[in-house]
Amino acid sequence: MFSALRLIVEYETGIKIKIPATHNGLGYNNLIFMSLLLAKMQVDSNGDYLGSNAKVFPILAIEEPEAHLHPAMQYKFLQFLKANRENNKVRQIFISTHSTHITSAVSLDEIICLHNENGETLVGYPGKVFLSDEKSKKYVQRFLDATKSDMLFAQKVILVEGLAEQLLISIFAKYLSKPLEDNHIAVINVGGRYFNHFLHLFDNSKLAIHKKVACLTDRDPERKDKSGSKFNKCYPFEYNQDATNYDYKDNATNLIERYENHSNIRFFSQDKNQGKTFEYDLILHNSTLELLITDSMCNKAEIKELMNFFRDNKPISDFNNKLRESDENQRINK
Repeated sequence: MFSALRLIVEYETGIKIKIPATHNGLGYNNLIFMSLLLAKMQVDSNGDYLGSNAKVFPILAIEEPEAHLHPAMQYKFLQFLKANRENNKVRQIFISTHSTHITSAVSLDEIICLHNENGETLVGYPGKVFLSDEKSKKYVQRFLDATKSDMLFAQKVILVEGLAEQLLISIFAKYLSKPLEDNHIAVINVGGRYFNHFLHLFDNSKLAIHKKVACLTDRDPERKDKSGSKFNKCYPFEYNQDATNYDYKDNATNLIERYENHSNIRFFSQDKNQGKTFEYDLILHNSTLELLITDSMCNKAEIKELMNFFRDNKPISDFNNKLRESDENQRINK
């Protein structure tokens, strides 16, 4: 019986059985078992073999294949199933999973998300929410690797612009005694101002994934010389200070207002008058915390001395005199 099993499995899957099944891990034996079921399905649906008794619509349903399978084996198994489907050896395959490795290895069109909210199960179809926006769909498809596709499984999601937010938001939540992990909240770094691509997934469409999403975006104030054509970054202390010569705008205001009444999505940012970026806000509210100075800063000695000035309540002239000569520092002095 073992010899026959070995021949069948190796022929159908390419997997070589070198030791008795009792010596395999549970995951490996599950893989063998699923391969045999698939081989049986192929026979059952073969009209040449079973004639009118062949099954017309065979379905293979697999529950959480990631159990006891390491990521590389999950991926290999998935590729094997895809090859069988493409060769019309099996009509339809359903996989229930909590594995980000599996969701990152399939297309958005192949994913169906089940989300439970207040006892009601809601269904989302990520591949169908983009309508005609193929650019966003391709961007999200490339983005969903084995870490970022966690947004499909989390109960709620926080989308952030950069690495600093990704590292620190969960720490802040612990200090507030509201750990994100206990509330099944995922922090996803979208690598810039690319929220619009991902919000398709969670918008009001009946096909969307209906879960709460908070987007943290930088205020990023800008100003433009009225005689010029291009907006440039400015400091918060320059913002709205010279309306005669400059036009002003910021990144966050329109987004906050656009989504303030949305059922699933909200935007948040720094203070409208004092905010700039997450890192700027961090130092603004911790102005003497030397822990925030890293070895990569070329002017770390200067910053430490300025922190000491602030701690000792020195006059503003001491700060101005301490700043080294540069075009940027001249602008700050002014």
